[in-house]
Amino acid sequence: MIAQGITDDGCKHDYDVFFGYEDDFSKCSLHPSDNAPNDENGANSLEHRFIIYCDALTQINLRGQILPYYKQLVNLYPEWAQELNTAIAAWSECANYGGYLWSQGFSFDDEGFEKFRSPHMRKILADEGRRAMKWDIEAIEQMERILQKENR
Repeated sequence: MIAQGITDDGCKHDYDVFFGYEDDFSKCSLHPSDNAPNDENGANSLEHRFIIYCDALTQINLRGQILPYYKQLVNLYPEWAQELNTAIAAWSECANYGGYLWSQGFSFDDEGFEKFRSPHMRKILADEGRRAMKWDIEAIEQMERILQKENR
């Protein structure tokens, strides 16, 4: 397998969590509570929703961890070099989103959770997440081109 995680819907599953910035978090408790109903992700607090968001960021950041492997493939399969180099550059850009949250002043404390309550702040994150998703899709399309070349 050249690219782990490629699915029929591209890579959207890692990004779904980012596009709910219009969700109403105004009534969410700050921390988990046994007395509040869970949402579809099993979360009932800002803290839990923030952790789900950060988990998705970790998945996106990991795209950068595989880049040395793809760089090795460029040398082993020069006929794939163009596609691999394009994918490497795209995934490198995509992986940068993993740290974007921290550059916007979010944190794993009550102040950071409260900041996450704001639809405006979540929209800032969602807009950047959409940019990262475009890079991710570009990289996946390059991998699909390699598979097409190889008739797979």
